Amino acid sequence: MTTNDDTIYETEGILPDGRHYQAELWQLGASYHMTIFIPRAEGETAAAAAREIESALIQFCGTQYRRVEPVFREGEPFWSYNVVVCDDEEQFVARLPLMHRVDSFSVWYGDRPVRFAGPS
Repeated sequence: MTTNDDTIYETEGILPDGRHYQAELWQLGASYHMTIFIPRAEGETAAAAAREIESALIQFCGTQYRRVEPVFREGEPFWSYNVVVCDDEEQFVARLPLMHRVDSFSVWYGDRPVRFAGPS
């Protein structure tokens, strides 16, 4: 696990199509965000990449704030899938990638916990 001023945790795994992913949960002000990186498949669109990630890793429970864009990491083409998971007023994502051997994760806003489950 990596921690600094804004990164909460990093994790990685394998999507059902066999591609590896790396996920980072981070905080910006009062909101939490997750960025998931997956290698770009030849001819794949951003919408198709979002469907692959969401079917395996993300479950929305509120407004869907997402952005998918092509990036390069160490010279290789990747998709950067970014989603707002919650803020101090609302939870938008109920399921997201968690650290290995962790079943759930909570953040606190005052006396209100926001709980996330891992992929099923």
